[in-house]
Amino acid sequence: MKKKIVSIIMALSFICPGGMYPPAEIRADETATEVTAEIGQDDGQKAEFTLQINVDGDYVITGYEGNAEYLEIPSEYNGRKIAGLGQEVITFNKELKEITLAEGNQFMANSCISECDNLETINLPSTMPEYGFGLGYGPVMYCSSLTKINVAENNKELKSVDGILFSKDMKTIMCYPAGIPDTSYIIPEGIENI
Repeated sequence: MKKKIVSIIMALSFICPGGMYPPAEIRADETATEVTAEIGQDDGQKAEFTLQINVDGDYVITGYEGNAEYLEIPSEYNGRKIAGLGQEVITFNKELKEITLAEGNQFMANSCISECDNLETINLPSTMPEYGFGLGYGPVMYCSSLTKINVAENNKELKSVDGILFSKDMKTIMCYPAGIPDTSYIIPEGIENI
C-alpha cells in the first residue's frame, strides 16, 4: 500500500511539478498558423522568431534564429501581444551572452533556453509571475556560463539576490544559475522550497 501511494505521488509530480500550472495552459496551439518575424535588435542585429497563436489569441515564440549576443524578446508583433517563450526556443546557441524579456512577457516554458554555453545573464520583466518561470523541469537548462538572473524591481512575485532567482517572499529558490563559480551555497533562512 505504501509503495502504491509513493508511486501515485511521484506520477502526480511529473504532471504538475511543484504545484505549478500545467504547461498545457500556456503552450502554443499546434494547429495555429506559424508566422516568421524578423525583428531588429538594439545592437543592429536581426533576430528571426517563429510565432504561433495560443488559445488566448496571443503569440508564443516557438523558434529563434540569429547570431545576436544580446537578445531582446519582444512583447508584441504587428499589434498582437507576445505572451512568452514556448519549449526549446533557444537551443545550442554559442553567440548569446544576454537575454532580456520585454515587459509584457509572462512565461518561459520547459527548457525554452538550453545548452547556450556563453549565456551569462537573463533579465526578467515585472510581468513575469512566479508560475511563469520554473514551469515543469525548468525553463533554463544546461547553460554552464549563466551567472545572473535579474528581475525588474517592481515584479510582485519574483526577486533576484546576487543573481539567484527567488520567489518574492523569499520562501522558494526558483533557479540557482549553473555558472556561479561558488563551490558551496548557504541557503537563506526561511527557504521552504528549492
